[in-house]
Amino acid sequence: MKWFEARYEAIEKHHQSGEFKAHRQKASKRISKIVNHDLYDRYVQQPDSFQPSIGELAQILRCRVDAPPDVWEKRLFNLERDAKSLHDNLLLEKFVKKCREACNIQI
Repeated sequence: MKWFEARYEAIEKHHQSGEFKAHRQKASKRISKIVNHDLYDRYVQQPDSFQPSIGELAQILRCRVDAPPDVWEKRLFNLERDAKSLHDNLLLEKFVKKCREACNIQI
């Protein structure tokens, strides 16, 4: 409780700035692009047999096919973080896991 009291002003100022809301809106917009993508729809229809190509992954994650592994990991990490920050459902988290597995095999 003392920690919170000591930082109350800073927290309140940060909250009033709208930065938290802006982050959620950006994350929501990024997630919306994913769940409205054909690749995600294909996953929803057949999650067990879902095996995206490297080209499909590059398209949905907005990176080059020949991007270094750290770029792929960063994109997947950010997608997973966005889903968790929005308290999105488990289906999206499983989608990210399948994409990560396919990515690790193909790069």
